[in-house]
Amino acid sequence: VHHLLGVIAFKERKPDQAIESFIHALKLKPAYPEALNDLAEIYLIQGKSAQAEQALKRAIEIDQKHADSFFDLARLYEQRRDVAAATRTYRSLLAAHPSHRGALYNLALLYEAQGDNRGAQETVSRLLKLDPKHADGWYLAGRIAEKNNDLVEAAHAYRQAIVVKPALVDAHYNLAFIYRSQGKPVEAEREYLEVLRYRPEYAEAHMNLGVTYTGLNRLEEAERSYERAVALKPDYAEAHSNLGNTLQHLS
Repeated sequence: VHHLLGVIAFKERKPDQAIESFIHALKLKPAYPEALNDLAEIYLIQGKSAQAEQALKRAIEIDQKHADSFFDLARLYEQRRDVAAATRTYRSLLAAHPSHRGALYNLALLYEAQGDNRGAQETVSRLLKLDPKHADGWYLAGRIAEKNNDLVEAAHAYRQAIVVKPALVDAHYNLAFIYRSQGKPVEAEREYLEVLRYRPEYAEAHMNLGVTYTGLNRLEEAERSYERAVALKPDYAEAHSNLGNTLQHLS
């Protein structure tokens, strides 16, 4: 009952009352991982990291397969930028729950941040086998493939991300860059236009669309793209330079 009252108080944005209810519930039932996890969540919101860590560790001691507590503890370590502890905690969670999608995705991100592309690739591949419609997972797979200089696989991953989530702007942008590097300006144009459909204020996309138009000898369209880039980002030196060169060719 007290745990439920704490949950209700939390939803009503009464954190102190919620804490009191959770602590009361734990006095009546000390081995109560759910109450400990909810208590830790409030402590995290309040910036009480040490108290949250203590509550989560107690929850895990009681239930060594308590997924929410492992996950929240790993996120706490990430907030502290303790990469080693976060990595270790996600691994422990996955040992108990191999199909935990959140842990797989976050662990892959940690591996990527540490420059462990192999670990990141293996982990995100596990995620995508479990959830082929994980758009952010496909986008991450694309980034990792680019870092491995596998542009074919990167393009495939970005396309998959876009199929699942058409408004994923960064996937369109990165895919456009790959198409340009592969000498496919028409495909690059299409992707830059998709970027700008969803994010019209993206100065870099306007600038790179201008570069693409220049390569296609469509200089009037290039001029408009560079002008838009400069209007959005007045100190954009490259766009200014490209605009000046384009105007010279048009004069």
